[in-house]
Amino acid sequence: MKRITFFKSLLVAAGLLMGASAWAEAGDVTTNANISFSSAETSNDNVLENVVFNGTINSITIGQGQFRASQAGWLSLDDATSTITIPEAQRAGAKDVVRVQFKRAWGNKNGMGSGFSLKDAEGALICNYTYARWGGGSNSLNINMDGLLGAALSNAPIKERYTSFDITIDYKTRTITSTVECVNNDGKGTHKSETFYATLTNTNPIATFNVWGYNVGGNKDRADIINDILITTTEGDYSVDEYDYTVNWVCDEEIVKTATRQGEADADIALLASDDDPFWVSTKKYFFVSSDVAGKKVSSDGSTVVTINVREAENWDYTINAVDGSSNFLKLITAGIVVEGESVTITYPQNVYVSNKLYDIALNGSNPRFKRTITPTGDDYVVNLTYSNGVVNNVIYYTEAENITGVSTGTNVNYASMDKYGYAADYKEVTTLPAGKYIAKARFDCGNSASEKHYYLKVGENVVMDGVCTTQSLQNYTTTEEFTVTSPATLYFKADGGSATGVDWFYIQKTNEVATIGATGWTTFASPYALNLSSMTASTGDVAAYYASAVGDVKVTMTSTASAAVAAGTGLMLKGTASATITIPVVASAGEAISGNKLVGCTTETVLGTNADYYVLVNNSGTAEFQSLADNGATIPAGKAYLNVTGAGARLSIAFDDETTGIENLTPTLSQGEGAIYDLQGCRVAAPQKGLYIVNGKKVIMK
Repeated sequence: MKRITFFKSLLVAAGLLMGASAWAEAGDVTTNANISFSSAETSNDNVLENVVFNGTINSITIGQGQFRASQAGWLSLDDATSTITIPEAQRAGAKDVVRVQFKRAWGNKNGMGSGFSLKDAEGALICNYTYARWGGGSNSLNINMDGLLGAALSNAPIKERYTSFDITIDYKTRTITSTVECVNNDGKGTHKSETFYATLTNTNPIATFNVWGYNVGGNKDRADIINDILITTTEGDYSVDEYDYTVNWVCDEEIVKTATRQGEADADIALLASDDDPFWVSTKKYFFVSSDVAGKKVSSDGSTVVTINVREAENWDYTINAVDGSSNFLKLITAGIVVEGESVTITYPQNVYVSNKLYDIALNGSNPRFKRTITPTGDDYVVNLTYSNGVVNNVIYYTEAENITGVSTGTNVNYASMDKYGYAADYKEVTTLPAGKYIAKARFDCGNSASEKHYYLKVGENVVMDGVCTTQSLQNYTTTEEFTVTSPATLYFKADGGSATGVDWFYIQKTNEVATIGATGWTTFASPYALNLSSMTASTGDVAAYYASAVGDVKVTMTSTASAAVAAGTGLMLKGTASATITIPVVASAGEAISGNKLVGCTTETVLGTNADYYVLVNNSGTAEFQSLADNGATIPAGKAYLNVTGAGARLSIAFDDETTGIENLTPTLSQGEGAIYDLQGCRVAAPQKGLYIVNGKKVIMK
């Protein structure tokens, strides 16, 4: 089909007076708007409305626009939109080119937003640009203003430091070309220029140019300012007939997109620069592969078809891992699928909790701190985040507060790791803490107020953390004293600040193990942490630690140890005053294993069942001894130990490696005091049987 520009032909047919553009030759330029605000009469806070500059524009409305003494010649937008209306006679036709040039400087008020757009007579967008100085926003042409500007506009806007826009809209080729340049006449900031391309999808004539600023509020010194607006239209060549031809994008023999274009008869066909760009159709993305455009010409019967072969984008797996400072794998943070060539923004925790250790990652800038955007370059794409900023050992519990069952969640992209925090008006059950001594640490978001906002941790009925906001925004809080749990108890959480505040994360660190000596003066013990036995203390009396170094038919030999770092999980015997509470410091190192120890430590509840080779500590009429499980099974609680030996008797008495532990064929002399024999309860025995007795102040075994 022969194509004549409808708008142009309509005007000619009607004989309308259009101005220079209607009767111009191809290549002639019409000025639609040419504004230099420096020519205006200015005064501080002088509000201008419906102003016409230089008589070259039919209408311009400045909504609350103001000139400032500090920025003479630049118009401040404040919280308003300014619109330039292109006269109908000067609007573009199907072969014309429209060029928009202007200067703009941005304020740096947090949360400030601004932008500009070109629209048709119905108000529909032809192209749109939005940006936020602090937010790193983007526009329809994927211009990241914050990334482009860098430090160029780090202060309130000044005319010596601005960004210029030069936008060309070509109606014939249906392309938009935008060149954006940072200009720094004061020598500060980044001087940078980039050009961006897009396809013109709305081909209606441009009717208005709209530029706006908002969220300035009372701080108008930081409002956007603009100057030197120039809009021109270059006349296309309407004297030559053009004919349709078709461009098809084909994937696996299926047409996924098509376009009708025009050209002169027998003219060589050239594809647009944007034709090989990736594109989306519904939920599928396609990439350019090849085309058959070479040698093809425009046919006057409209039969010419150009085929562009494309392929469907792949789906790429990505994985985000936490690694330590030596690049050792710690934990999988997240994994997902992203379409080839696309980016994905991931949030991640400030801490990762692995094997009772808490690893911390350094802040990632200021806003937001725990969020990154990645663009995978292939399938099985891996990003390792290094957690080496700090390591906390012996952490018994860690959580992101929003993960606690029953709490409410809020969002704070500036501070919260994983972008969320948790709050609860009533106490929520978190976990069960075993016996021990602890400290707790939490990270709060106090919102915009330092008023009385409390964050609580409670064990049983005892509040062990009462954190109070003392400053706005982020703060850390650590319990000032250790708190003691003498038997397993429930940990509760409450944050009463409401939806504007909350807790980001908290953890519980074990500082000391706690054990209780039994009625016999003994107890078995084991810890999932390395221990400092040299610094043990008792609530009353003395305390000593032993391991089982040897086992005979009827006795088990104990050897003392005062290791400053005995390995986690080591089975031990503690001797002290009955009912005394024993405190054992937890250490960060891995500790040393005890060679030849016959005691097996249980860091979790262990079911032994009936087994002749297993022995547990029992109270035999006030005397501690080990009893075989040959006839009776047992379950060992977490934190206790048992013997694992073979070939011993049903009961094993306790001996020490520095004592005489056996007397063969002993014939006591009952008439001699030094040969007197006593049982373990202190009663003199005239005719001893087999067993353990006291002779001359020493334990002996009668056989």
